[in-house]
Amino acid sequence: MEELNEPLSKAIIRFIEDHPPKTMKRNLFSLFVDYIYTLKGGTPNDLDNILFDFKELFILLDKIEDEIGKQGEDYD
Repeated sequence: MEELNEPLSKAIIRFIEDHPPKTMKRNLFSLFVDYIYTLKGGTPNDLDNILFDFKELFILLDKIEDEIGKQGEDYD
């Protein structure tokens, strides 16, 4: 998927505006830590998959946050 269609692009932009990446990263990290804490030493079989997905999501959120920062600098 090289290009996003207009409805999908608008939905993603609206999502990012409603859920700032910095806040989302903080909340997801907190949720993840709470999840691990509730396991009390036992690890789920799919923990590697969960960690990989979280890592990739955080990388994406970092890129979005960086891009938003660059756009903000362009308006200064």
